Amino acid sequence: MVRMGGPNPQTIRALTASDVVTVEGIAAKGSQVNRVVFTYDGDKDVTKMEFYQGATKLFTLNFTMDADKDVTEISRTEP
Repeated sequence: MVRMGGPNPQTIRALTASDVVTVEGIAAKGSQVNRVVFTYDGDKDVTKMEFYQGATKLFTLNFTMDADKDVTEISRTEP
């Protein structure tokens, strides 16, 4: 899901329901994620993914990139 230069929007758009379940199993053990909201930068690389259960935001994954747009860190923040 991550390419040189950050998460590729075409790959992200191609996620299936089973992929989201996989993301849920990795990132939100025990949570029932039913919506993921993406934030893009000017180059259309994903910089943030917000995970929701209904209207409740469970957590956010933030992608930090270097000058070459390589992902250097992924941090999780709680609402």
